[in-house]
Amino acid sequence: MLPDILLPFFTVALAEIGDRTQLLVLALAAKTKHHGSLLLAAMTAFLLSVGIAILFGSGIAALIPAEWIRWIAGIVFIVFGLLTLRNHAEEKADAIPKTFVSTFLLLLLSEMGDKSQIATLLFAARFDPLFVFIGAFAALVLLSVVSIAVGKALATRLDHKIISFLSGALFILAGIGFLFF
Repeated sequence: MLPDILLPFFTVALAEIGDRTQLLVLALAAKTKHHGSLLLAAMTAFLLSVGIAILFGSGIAALIPAEWIRWIAGIVFIVFGLLTLRNHAEEKADAIPKTFVSTFLLLLLSEMGDKSQIATLLFAARFDPLFVFIGAFAALVLLSVVSIAVGKALATRLDHKIISFLSGALFILAGIGFLFF
């Protein structure tokens, strides 16, 4: 039982440190005042992402081609980046994406086909799926809490214009990464 939880936990945690999903959570946390909503959106996205990995396993590729997910995610990230940069120019304090739904969609798309989702899928094929789910989900939530705390701290130390510009640039770079890598 313990290896069924700990092995996915540490593997997913290591895979996600510095990953685009966690960087996005950090950027969103620096940009918003709604940290509870951000955490709830992240947890919901990760719940679904890990659940998909557990339930569908390798069959997910038969439902939605990975190439489509990659392109959709890339375009969505670039659009959010451009919207964030536009809102930066308008100097809005809590700009796009700020809603639960947009944050949820960003993070869910970011996790689809990600290395941590694939690792979870592989662990679920070998270990007890419930324990794998617990380990992978716990790792993603823990890293999100840390990212939100760091993002919140950055927001108090950096000028809003810098945060907004960096957030927009990060979204665009993540979108380009989805499209070409």
